[in-house]
Amino acid sequence: MAKSGGDTLAVTASQIIADLGLWRVHQPHVADILNAIDLQQRYALSFWDAIIIQSALALDCSVLWSEDLNHLQIYHQIQVRNPFFET
Repeated sequence: MAKSGGDTLAVTASQIIADLGLWRVHQPHVADILNAIDLQQRYALSFWDAIIIQSALALDCSVLWSEDLNHLQIYHQIQVRNPFFET
């Protein structure tokens, strides 16, 4: 019996979900929120940008891809890169 389009979509969706399960995800704790508030004040950021940076710090990232933050700005050991920036 041939697979229907729905079966193909289910297999594709299952593979996508399985792949996402391999990603490292940060769940902020109280200390992360307090550190994000410090980042917010130090760099004049929105809280949401600061918590993203704090999560990247917690995951030991060296690069943070963002179109919202300043291209090549460094926050501690993290450098922001805009994927749409043209040199």
